[in-house]
Amino acid sequence: MARKYPDKPQSIFIAIVMLGITYYAGSVIVYFLNGYDFLYIYKHYQSDLLWQLISESRIKASIRVTAIPALLIGFVASFILPVAVIYLLNQEKMSLHGDAKFASDNDLKNQNY
Repeated sequence: MARKYPDKPQSIFIAIVMLGITYYAGSVIVYFLNGYDFLYIYKHYQSDLLWQLISESRIKASIRVTAIPALLIGFVASFILPVAVIYLLNQEKMSLHGDAKFASDNDLKNQNY
């Protein structure tokens, strides 16, 4: 059986979703890499913190260094999406009512009834 992959529009959509997952997963992971817990993240989460860590020079270098590993971990986490899509596309679908084939006009003509 040939392996199925997403077509071009699906691949573009998956890539855009992967970018979002990478960024937002990285923006949560950066809190964990700096020693904060779930409760702190729940109360003080900022979605632009990762961008601030990367782009602003006023951030301490020891904290800024955690932005790149957070992005890499987010990127690895975002690979779950395309792997899941390829897995689901290649699953064998069980037929609900068997493998019925409808006869065409030629099939009916070829039978001797």
